[in-house]
Amino acid sequence: MALVTVLVGAIVGALVTVLIQSFLAVRNTDISALNDNILLINSVESLAVDYWLRVGEDDPEKELASAARLRGTLDASAAFEATARRLFKAAYKSFQALDGELFDEATGGQFESAGRKAEPERAIAVMQICNRLRGKLREQRRNIFIAH
Repeated sequence: MALVTVLVGAIVGALVTVLIQSFLAVRNTDISALNDNILLINSVESLAVDYWLRVGEDDPEKELASAARLRGTLDASAAFEATARRLFKAAYKSFQALDGELFDEATGGQFESAGRKAEPERAIAVMQICNRLRGKLREQRRNIFIAH
């Protein structure tokens, strides 16, 4: 009888351990996705601010390369959309609106135009949007810790 009790206890303990590990793995994956997106927003901000605070390159190839780096980094953030929809739930619309606002601001104006002028106000707007996005991502990360 004691052996059966020990075996049942071991099996129940193993099952509980597997369930807890699975739960923690999912939570950690979600947190990693949020952290990755924060890093991506940092990259977008750095590239966009650099792009908009300087006058367009005399060399068209350099100008295209600079614009391509920014556009490519912005496009990479689209990969987070499915995860954001799942994590943000009801708050997803406000996150999506900010993400769209960032894209519009970073690629607006004279983006990829010959003879582009520096636009410090656009750089400031990009920084403000990035700050709000990072805030939303950090808040969601905190919510994951609280909810679990």
